[in-house]
Amino acid sequence: MDSPEENILKLLTERQVPHAVLEHPPVYTNAAMAQALGVALGETVKNIMLETSEGEIILVVLPGDQRFDAKRLSAKAGTKRVSFAKPDKVKEFAGCEVGCVPPFGHVKSVRVFLDPALDPVLRPAYSQENKHVFVDSLRSPTVWRHGTREWHRQAKRVNAPKKGATP
Repeated sequence: MDSPEENILKLLTERQVPHAVLEHPPVYTNAAMAQALGVALGETVKNIMLETSEGEIILVVLPGDQRFDAKRLSAKAGTKRVSFAKPDKVKEFAGCEVGCVPPFGHVKSVRVFLDPALDPVLRPAYSQENKHVFVDSLRSPTVWRHGTREWHRQAKRVNAPKKGATP
C-alpha cells in the first residue's frame, strides 16, 4: 500500500497537475509551517479528522488561522456532535499521523467539509514534518480538468468561522 504522499504525487503526476515539493526543517504547528514556507498563517491549511457521534470519520479543511465551530459543523454534517478522531482512527483512514493529514489521497474514503475561504489560496496538498506538496489551487480549472472533480463533488462546502463568530 502506498503512503498518502506517494498516492498524491502519483495522482498529480498522472493527471499532469502542476505542483512543487518544498522541503524545510521539521515543523509541528501551522504557525511554524507558515514561517518555514514564508507565507501568512492564513495561507496554510488545517486538515482535521473528526468523528461524528455516529462513528463516521469526516475531514474538515480550513485556513490555518481559523478554528472550526463544532456546533455549526455538526449541523452541516447531520450529526449531534463531532470530536477529534483518535490517533488510531486517523492512521486507519488517512494512512498517516495526526498533524500530517492531507485533504485527499486517504487510505479510506471520508466525507470532506471544505471551507470556501480556501478557494483563492495557494495551499498544500500533503504535508509532513519537513515536506509539503503544493498545487496552485484545488479549485483551479487545471485541477478540475485533471480529475479532482469527484473529490470536490463529495466535499461539502461549509464556512468555518473563528470560534465565537456568529453564523
